[in-house]
Amino acid sequence: MSGDEIRAYVLFGCLLAVYPVFAGVKAIEKAFGPEVAVYDGCRYEVFKQSRYLDTMSLRPLDKDAEACIEKRKKESDEEAVFDYQQAHRKHHPGDEVNR
Repeated sequence: MSGDEIRAYVLFGCLLAVYPVFAGVKAIEKAFGPEVAVYDGCRYEVFKQSRYLDTMSLRPLDKDAEACIEKRKKESDEEAVFDYQQAHRKHHPGDEVNR
C-alpha cells in the first residue's frame, strides 16, 4: 500500500467520522424548530438561502407576523408622507418668529 492510498483512507475515515456530527446538528435544528428573530417588533424565521452558501435571510414566521409587517410598513409609509409634507410645506408670513 502506497502513502497516497494510506492518506486517502485516512481522509475518508475522517469524513465518515465527521458526517454524523453534521447530521446530528441538522436533526437538533429540526427538533427545536426554526430560529426566530425579532426585528422592529415583528417575528421572523431565519432560513438559509442556499444549500451551498452561508447567507441567511428572513421571512415572516406566521400570519400574525405578516400582519405585523404590513402594519409597520403602513406606519412607515404614513410617516414618510408626513415628513415630506412638512419639509415641502409652503411658509406663510408670520409662521416664523422675528429675531
